[in-house]
Amino acid sequence: ETTMLVTNLPMQALDSWGLGILRLRSMFPHLIIVLVTTWGLGGAQPDVDPKLLTAVGTEAHAFWEASGLSERFNNVGMPPGLGEMSVALHALGGLGLALLRQQRTGTGQLVHVSRLQAGSFACQLDPEAIRPPLSSPLLPVQEGRFVRILNRGHQPYDAWLLLQALDLRPSLWEKFDGQVPKMKKYLAGLHSDDLKGMREELVAATRGITLEKLIDKLQAVGIDWYVEEMRPTDVEKLHRERAKKFESLKLEHQEAVEMVLKYAEETAHRDDDCQDLQHELESRMRAAWELERESAQQIQALKEQFMQGVPPEVYVELRTLQGLNQLKWDD
Repeated sequence: ETTMLVTNLPMQALDSWGLGILRLRSMFPHLIIVLVTTWGLGGAQPDVDPKLLTAVGTEAHAFWEASGLSERFNNVGMPPGLGEMSVALHALGGLGLALLRQQRTGTGQLVHVSRLQAGSFACQLDPEAIRPPLSSPLLPVQEGRFVRILNRGHQPYDAWLLLQALDLRPSLWEKFDGQVPKMKKYLAGLHSDDLKGMREELVAATRGITLEKLIDKLQAVGIDWYVEEMRPTDVEKLHRERAKKFESLKLEHQEAVEMVLKYAEETAHRDDDCQDLQHELESRMRAAWELERESAQQIQALKEQFMQGVPPEVYVELRTLQGLNQLKWDD
């Protein structure tokens, strides 16, 4: 019944206790494992003393110094708690996507966060080089519903991939004959206005297709993370429809309960009638059996008298004397 396992224990310790990642994944396919390490799951790291890979208490060194982040702060004025917060945010993001996948497919996932990689990522964040981000696109479909794509649509490649899913763009790999430098150069030359135009084209294209068809097209290019959203007016309309449907279901349920009670009462009456009839039949059968037993006893007594030579006693009861008026009877 456990949904997830969160641990920062070394891999060697987990293996020695029989809790290795591969073993847990094979035993519990639905389990989400969140593993926080210092240096990562790989072997030797570049520019890292091998002794540090097995040493204890090197978490801060991996996040700040080994990643080069401390140089960005000139080795002074490093914000306290930034390492823990950064690692927690990475783990939380991976956990959220893993839970969404678990809800849809029933399978778990390994979410791995290393302090060294978290520090390296924070080190690469340059405010002057960051492209102004855009929110994930909210795509309207033919039924009046809306789908938001997660982790897609922020960058030119994402927008191109979404348009490719709708058959509005060719594959970048085919467009540039598999030449990655040309692909990167083309994408780097796109600006925010280009991205906005691509998104407007995307929104206009999704209005004419159904939700089911859109989801099929997205999954065909490997886009699985999406959620359905509704505008406030649609939510209010949906609530009214659900309230109306609830009242209808409530009335049907009440009628069904009353019908069941009625049938139960009729069944109880029929059970009482059946029991009375059964008692009456049992009484008749008992009386018939008693009469048959008495007749059998009388016949047996006559047989015994006959075998012993005792004449039977015969009694005649005259109920009427019609036609016998001339006879004289002795006292």
